[in-house]
Amino acid sequence: MITINSGDQISLSIEGMKLGVFDDFLMPLDLDSLISRIREAYQAKKDAEVVKPSLLQRCQDIMVAASFAEAGEAEMAKELLTKGRKSKENIKNSIENEKNERRKK
Repeated sequence: MITINSGDQISLSIEGMKLGVFDDFLMPLDLDSLISRIREAYQAKKDAEVVKPSLLQRCQDIMVAASFAEAGEAEMAKELLTKGRKSKENIKNSIENEKNERRKK
């Protein structure tokens, strides 16, 4: 949120900032500065959003990790559950590379 106040209501600006207002502008304001701060606020909100995996995806991840654990690969299972998507891509690539090596033999 961005607030716009007149100069005689500084107490409202301070209260807004305490409550988490992204920025506060006093009248008269520079429109280009306001537009710039709106863009920055949007980007900050976008960067703060975390995409959570669906329940189905989480259950699939747990089942895959359990399979690794049963096969004696406890560290791989732990990494899969704790490090997320990047780790999954690395594991998938490792498995594909191993399959390709077996085919060559």
